[in-house]
Amino acid sequence: MRRTYSHIDLDERRKITRWRMAGLSVEIIAEKLGRHRSTIFREIKRNMFIDAVVPDITGYYCVAAHGMACERRAKLRKLARFSHVRQSVIDRIMHGYVISLVERVSRFAIFLRNNDRQSRPVMDGLVQALQALPHLARRSITFDHTISTNLFASLGLST
Repeated sequence: MRRTYSHIDLDERRKITRWRMAGLSVEIIAEKLGRHRSTIFREIKRNMFIDAVVPDITGYYCVAAHGMACERRAKLRKLARFSHVRQSVIDRIMHGYVISLVERVSRFAIFLRNNDRQSRPVMDGLVQALQALPHLARRSITFDHTISTNLFASLGLST
Protein backbone atom coordinates (compact mmCIF):
# COMPACT_ATOMS: atom_id res chain seq x y z
CA MET A 1 0.00 0.00 0.00
CA ARG A 2 1.13 3.54 -0.72
CA ARG A 3 1.80 5.65 2.34
CA THR A 4 0.91 8.94 0.68
CA TYR A 5 -2.62 10.03 0.03
CA SER A 6 -3.80 10.57 -3.55
CA HIS A 7 -7.19 10.88 -5.15
CA ILE A 8 -8.43 8.15 -7.44
CA ASP A 9 -7.89 9.29 -11.02
CA LEU A 10 -9.79 8.51 -14.22
CA ASP A 11 -7.39 5.72 -15.18
CA GLU A 12 -8.01 3.95 -11.85
CA ARG A 13 -11.75 4.45 -12.25
CA ARG A 14 -11.56 2.79 -15.69
CA LYS A 15 -9.79 -0.18 -14.11
CA ILE A 16 -12.39 -0.40 -11.32
CA THR A 17 -15.20 -0.41 -13.91
CA ARG A 18 -13.50 -3.03 -16.07
CA TRP A 19 -12.63 -5.32 -13.14
CA ARG A 20 -16.12 -5.02 -11.61
CA MET A 21 -17.63 -6.02 -14.96
CA ALA A 22 -15.23 -8.98 -14.99
CA GLY A 23 -16.58 -10.02 -11.59
CA LEU A 24 -13.50 -9.29 -9.46
CA SER A 25 -14.12 -8.66 -5.78
CA VAL A 26 -13.44 -5.29 -4.19
CA GLU A 27 -10.60 -6.86 -2.19
CA ILE A 28 -8.83 -8.01 -5.36
CA ILE A 29 -9.43 -4.65 -7.09
CA ALA A 30 -7.97 -2.84 -4.07
CA GLU A 31 -4.93 -5.11 -4.07
CA LYS A 32 -4.34 -4.59 -7.80
CA LEU A 33 -4.57 -0.79 -7.38
CA GLY A 34 -2.43 -0.76 -4.23
CA ARG A 35 -5.22 0.79 -2.19
CA HIS A 36 -7.16 -0.18 0.89
CA ARG A 37 -10.43 -2.01 0.23
CA SER A 38 -12.38 0.66 2.15
CA THR A 39 -11.14 3.22 -0.39
CA ILE A 40 -12.63 1.17 -3.23
CA PHE A 41 -15.91 0.55 -1.35
CA ARG A 42 -16.18 4.29 -0.63
CA GLU A 43 -15.38 5.18 -4.27
CA ILE A 44 -18.12 2.88 -5.56
CA LYS A 45 -20.68 4.04 -2.99
CA ARG A 46 -20.02 7.77 -3.48
CA ASN A 47 -19.82 7.72 -7.25
CA MET A 48 -22.48 5.18 -8.20
CA PHE A 49 -24.70 6.35 -11.06
CA ILE A 50 -28.34 5.97 -10.01
CA ASP A 51 -31.19 6.37 -12.49
CA ALA A 52 -34.62 6.45 -10.84
CA VAL A 53 -36.43 6.29 -14.19
CA VAL A 54 -34.50 3.34 -15.62
CA PRO A 55 -33.11 1.43 -12.62
CA ASP A 56 -31.58 -1.23 -14.88
CA ILE A 57 -28.80 1.15 -15.89
CA THR A 58 -27.83 2.00 -12.31
CA GLY A 59 -24.18 1.13 -11.74
CA TYR A 60 -20.59 2.29 -11.44
CA TYR A 61 -19.37 3.95 -14.64
CA CYS A 62 -15.89 5.44 -14.73
CA VAL A 63 -16.66 8.67 -16.59
CA ALA A 64 -19.78 9.40 -14.53
CA ALA A 65 -17.86 8.54 -11.34
CA HIS A 66 -15.02 10.86 -12.29
CA GLY A 67 -17.46 13.70 -13.00
CA MET A 68 -19.20 13.24 -9.64
CA ALA A 69 -15.87 13.20 -7.79
CA CYS A 70 -14.67 16.38 -9.55
CA GLU A 71 -17.96 18.15 -8.77
CA ARG A 72 -17.74 17.17 -5.11
CA ARG A 73 -14.15 18.42 -4.83
CA ALA A 74 -15.06 21.73 -6.47
CA LYS A 75 -17.82 22.30 -3.89
CA LEU A 76 -15.34 21.83 -1.02
CA ARG A 77 -12.93 24.56 -2.13
CA LYS A 78 -13.49 26.96 0.73
CA LEU A 79 -10.98 29.56 -0.43
CA ALA A 80 -12.81 29.90 -3.72
CA ARG A 81 -16.26 30.00 -2.10
CA PHE A 82 -15.58 32.30 0.87
CA SER A 83 -13.78 35.53 -0.04
CA HIS A 84 -13.32 36.56 3.62
CA VAL A 85 -11.48 33.31 4.39
CA ARG A 86 -9.36 33.68 1.25
CA GLN A 87 -8.42 37.26 2.16
CA SER A 88 -7.58 36.25 5.72
CA VAL A 89 -5.21 33.53 4.46
CA ILE A 90 -3.59 35.93 1.96
CA ASP A 91 -3.08 38.58 4.68
CA ARG A 92 -1.40 36.08 6.97
CA ILE A 93 0.88 34.82 4.22
CA MET A 94 1.85 38.38 3.21
CA HIS A 95 2.83 39.30 6.78
CA GLY A 96 5.16 36.45 7.54
CA TYR A 97 6.08 32.86 7.16
CA VAL A 98 3.05 30.65 7.69
CA ILE A 99 2.88 26.97 8.54
CA SER A 100 -0.44 25.32 7.76
CA LEU A 101 -1.79 22.03 8.88
CA VAL A 102 -5.01 20.39 7.73
CA GLU A 103 -6.64 17.29 9.17
CA ARG A 104 -8.03 15.52 6.10
CA VAL A 105 -11.20 13.97 7.52
CA SER A 106 -12.72 16.89 9.45
CA ARG A 107 -10.87 19.61 7.46
CA PHE A 108 -9.74 21.14 10.79
CA ALA A 109 -7.07 23.71 9.88
CA ILE A 110 -4.36 25.52 11.83
CA PHE A 111 -2.26 28.42 10.52
CA LEU A 112 0.76 29.52 12.54
CA ARG A 113 3.03 32.47 11.91
CA ASN A 114 6.73 31.84 12.42
CA ASN A 115 8.41 35.20 12.92
CA ASP A 116 11.88 33.97 13.82
CA ARG A 117 12.05 30.92 11.51
CA GLN A 118 12.81 28.61 14.45
CA SER A 119 11.05 25.26 14.56
CA ARG A 120 10.59 24.95 18.35
CA PRO A 121 7.89 27.69 18.69
CA VAL A 122 6.01 26.21 15.73
CA MET A 123 6.17 22.70 17.17
CA ASP A 124 5.07 23.95 20.59
CA GLY A 125 2.14 25.82 19.02
CA LEU A 126 1.06 22.80 17.02
CA VAL A 127 1.29 20.46 19.99
CA GLN A 128 -0.74 22.89 22.10
CA ALA A 129 -3.41 23.26 19.42
CA LEU A 130 -3.64 19.55 18.68
CA GLN A 131 -3.55 18.16 22.22
CA ALA A 132 -7.27 18.89 22.60
CA LEU A 133 -8.15 16.72 19.59
CA PRO A 134 -8.93 13.03 20.14
CA HIS A 135 -6.20 10.61 19.07
CA LEU A 136 -8.19 9.40 16.05
CA ALA A 137 -8.48 12.97 14.76
CA ARG A 138 -4.70 13.33 14.90
CA ARG A 139 -4.04 10.30 12.70
CA SER A 140 -4.73 11.91 9.33
CA ILE A 141 -2.87 15.20 9.67
CA THR A 142 -1.11 16.67 6.62
CA PHE A 143 1.62 19.32 6.84
CA ASP A 144 2.59 21.70 4.07
CA HIS A 145 6.24 21.63 5.14
CA THR A 146 8.42 18.87 6.51
CA ILE A 147 8.07 18.96 10.26
CA SER A 148 10.44 17.21 12.60
CA THR A 149 9.51 13.75 13.82
CA ASN A 150 9.67 15.26 17.31
CA LEU A 151 6.27 16.81 16.62
CA PHE A 152 4.79 13.44 15.76
CA ALA A 153 6.30 11.96 18.91
CA SER A 154 4.88 14.84 20.96
CA LEU A 155 1.44 14.01 19.59
CA GLY A 156 1.81 10.29 20.20
CA LEU A 157 1.93 9.45 16.48
CA SER A 158 4.36 7.42 14.43
CA THR A 159 5.84 8.62 11.15
